[in-house]
Amino acid sequence: MASPKTQLTLNQIAAGLASPDGTIILATLQAIEALPPNKHLPPLLEAALVKIQDPILIFQIRKTWRRIGLALRGKPVVVQADHLEKLLPQKDKLEDLALAVSCLEHTEAILAVDLLRAARWYEYPALILPTFCLFFKKYGNLQDAEHLVELSRHPDPTILTCALEALEVVDPSNLQSLITPLLSSPLPAIRGQAIRALYRYDKAAALKNLAAMLLSGNHHEQHLALHYASLFPFSEVESLLVRFVAENSDPKLLMRISQIMKDHAHPDLPFRLYWICRKLKDQHQNLVKGILMGVARALCEQGIFTGTAQEYLDQLKDRVRREEERMLKSTYTASAPSEQGPDGGLPGAAPPISTVISAPGGSVPVPGPKSGTAPLGTPAPGSTTASGATGPAGPTSPPPPPEAVSLPALEALPDLDPPSLLQQKRAAPAVPSVIAIEDYQNLDFVKRVQLLGKLTSAEYSSFRSRIPQLMREAKGKELAALLKAIGRFGTSEDAGMIRRFLNSENPDEVCAAIDALSKLDSEYLSLYLPQLMQSKNGKIRVTATRIFSSIDRERIKSLLQGLLRSPSARQRQLAMPATMLVDFPLIREALIVAFVKESTPELIEKMGVVLAANPDREMLRETFRAAKTAGRLLGPAKLAVVHQIAEKLAVALEKTVTVEQLLADEEKAMADDLQASARAPQAPPEARDRPAVQGASSAAAAETGTPVDVKRILTGQDEESKGQRARLTMIVWLLVVLVWGFLLASYAVNFLFGGG
Repeated sequence: MASPKTQLTLNQIAAGLASPDGTIILATLQAIEALPPNKHLPPLLEAALVKIQDPILIFQIRKTWRRIGLALRGKPVVVQADHLEKLLPQKDKLEDLALAVSCLEHTEAILAVDLLRAARWYEYPALILPTFCLFFKKYGNLQDAEHLVELSRHPDPTILTCALEALEVVDPSNLQSLITPLLSSPLPAIRGQAIRALYRYDKAAALKNLAAMLLSGNHHEQHLALHYASLFPFSEVESLLVRFVAENSDPKLLMRISQIMKDHAHPDLPFRLYWICRKLKDQHQNLVKGILMGVARALCEQGIFTGTAQEYLDQLKDRVRREEERMLKSTYTASAPSEQGPDGGLPGAAPPISTVISAPGGSVPVPGPKSGTAPLGTPAPGSTTASGATGPAGPTSPPPPPEAVSLPALEALPDLDPPSLLQQKRAAPAVPSVIAIEDYQNLDFVKRVQLLGKLTSAEYSSFRSRIPQLMREAKGKELAALLKAIGRFGTSEDAGMIRRFLNSENPDEVCAAIDALSKLDSEYLSLYLPQLMQSKNGKIRVTATRIFSSIDRERIKSLLQGLLRSPSARQRQLAMPATMLVDFPLIREALIVAFVKESTPELIEKMGVVLAANPDREMLRETFRAAKTAGRLLGPAKLAVVHQIAEKLAVALEKTVTVEQLLADEEKAMADDLQASARAPQAPPEARDRPAVQGASSAAAAETGTPVDVKRILTGQDEESKGQRARLTMIVWLLVVLVWGFLLASYAVNFLFGGG
């Protein structure tokens, strides 16, 4: 049987594997692989395999399951670089390859880096790409940044977030331009990873975005925000987490916060938790008590407090009581108009112990517990409760100020910080962030690039005077990082220094110049973007396309539509990387039409990747019918794309329907439409070829509701045809009479006057 500590860990693992977000699942798998083998882990992984439908996550869970299973059977995986070299060409054994990569020891992993680069790891199937990204996060360097940047634009969010996570370590200078558009992504996983990366450049903006995500009210987003909050410095997110504890009572979320707080316990944290716990009620208060007890135990285990957790809590009660007395003393001393109280009492009369809730426009006194006699969070005898009722043995508290009458909802809001802690925070001097500019020349190449990627606005100002010299001396990655720093913090006057790098032969410098000019001089850059989009270098093409789509959406939309409609397969091929970078609604209709008409299997597969990343019902219907009518050669390729779209759509619908149900619905809808079109009456070929001469008859029939007899119309037996023939006969006879009359008149004239 598992111990309580092990059981808690297993509960956390089960919660992580049950998460709807791939980022949390991958983080949980990494934590599992770092733990000693445990017989309770395989059942948890097997249960997750049943529930999860994403093929990439299934692949990663199976890899971890195999690794744990082999270790439990006494057969731990030991891999050497030469074994990996033999596995790399065998792309049909991806599971073995992923297991081998994740089990490499440090020395062998260093040797394996070059093997993976030579094997072009970034071109392997998507299933194994997260494993490679996490490997290069540990053992990669700037050489791998280019391919990680490409993967950071991958349509699958799991691969994208893994690539961003690796880039944070390998080449942070490339992150700034990547994360800005990702902050508005509709997918919380991508947005969370972008917030984490943003912290490196703009702490205030990152914390603001994290707070918005944590307080969004969306259960999924809150789970993910807590995952990323655990990766931030605890001092930066402590107040945010304390506020979240005060306002939320979800047991699962509070359990996650409890773990974060225990990992970063310090003496003032239980004081803050006790302070807010006094005003909470029922289950919410009990849950916060559990967090408080866990933090107290953590402090005792760390040796910060010598004694038991209960003894620590008893001392904490006394500290809270003294804080309340000090706060009330200062409050009533400041409000007393004279030595005699407003109610005529003696000046030395001690007021009841109470708390004060900060409110807009004033403070609302709310009585609190007396010294140590009441249990945690319960009102003491003789004190007044939040609702105003007095205890059996205490005096009535002073009436609240007028502001409290209009703010009844404030009774549920606890004070987040004791006044003494607030004073300490105000008195603490701010420590400025200073970098050793004078040591820049002494740093190695990698540290220079990292330093330029981490520059803040204040640091850039002190660094500004050295930029002209550095632009002459720096090359490659270092110069690219410098150009991006100018783009982040420079002005339009600095654009002139950057323009010449658009013609550089180094793709890193060109991409950095494009990124910087998009912020400093977008009008000038727009003249060169169409040319840069046709560059032979893929990185330049991708960067130019991404920037172009942010500057002129209509032009990029028109350009891509023209490429997708082109009869040339090469032109359509050029459009595919761009479709992954622009907003999908811009090219949705054009891409679906191109998919229906496409006859190249390779392009069908690439279009399918983009379509499957943005699934909807209408798209599924159109692609399904295109696959069914594509014929034997192209049908299987298009049907594979349809299955991908259906799988992603089922996940987006929170698995309320299965893939099989979606495809069955489309099959039925297509069959119904075919039957309806077959039942509709069709005119014979000869009737379709000649003009409609029976329009009046058909219209009359439609007006009267009388069904039209097609046979009578075709044989001329209907009333309108008979009337037309009668009129035609009268006209013919009239013409005959006129002709005969003219002939008789000519004969009579010749006979009478021409006889002589």
